[in-house]
Amino acid sequence: MSDRGALGIIVALAVAGLSVACGHPEQRVVDQYFNAVNAQDNQTLASFAAVKFAKKVDRWKIVSTTEEQRTPAQLPSLVAKVTELDLAFADNKKAYLGYFNANPKEVSTVQDLLKKENAKIPPNLQTYAAEWQKFTQKERELKKSLAEAKDAVEREKHNVSLSLGNLEDIETLTGEMVTKTVELVLTIAGEPKGYVMGLRKYDMQGTGVARVVSRWVISSLEER
Repeated sequence: MSDRGALGIIVALAVAGLSVACGHPEQRVVDQYFNAVNAQDNQTLASFAAVKFAKKVDRWKIVSTTEEQRTPAQLPSLVAKVTELDLAFADNKKAYLGYFNANPKEVSTVQDLLKKENAKIPPNLQTYAAEWQKFTQKERELKKSLAEAKDAVEREKHNVSLSLGNLEDIETLTGEMVTKTVELVLTIAGEPKGYVMGLRKYDMQGTGVARVVSRWVISSLEER
């Protein structure tokens, strides 16, 4: 190869590198999102976006991006909360079964009375009724909290899976959530409008496992 040809290749590579450096690393995911929006490709959108956009976008341009913000990933603490509530529920059940076994006649009578509308508890059973209702009220509260905690885990598992893929033992992963925002100008029906897009990904790993490859997920999109 001639010196002139080699020089041409070097210049071309330098220009290409400069173009990447001057561009936005988020451009690819932004392009992918709006191309899928315009094509109404819901399957593709569901694979990397947690937000839908109903309007056709003529053109889009990234104006600026913020620095990455890192916070502890929420999934480990949400899983720990479920475990904590499971134990509390089991402890309460053990306690009220023990109370029932110690006072079977009185508690059975209280249970029958509480099933009746406007039933009055006799004075000699009021202490038993109060104790039993404490157990049942706590059970209702724990059952509700446990259901909410399990829902929160499932939602966050879905968020993590969008970034990391469908991994086994995803609940055991620990690490960080990374977020940033992208300012956009979207041209919709010929009119440019400002929007802010939220991006999120997870840098997580498991015990004895190398860091899992993650990708950016579209977490929000709002008009400015």
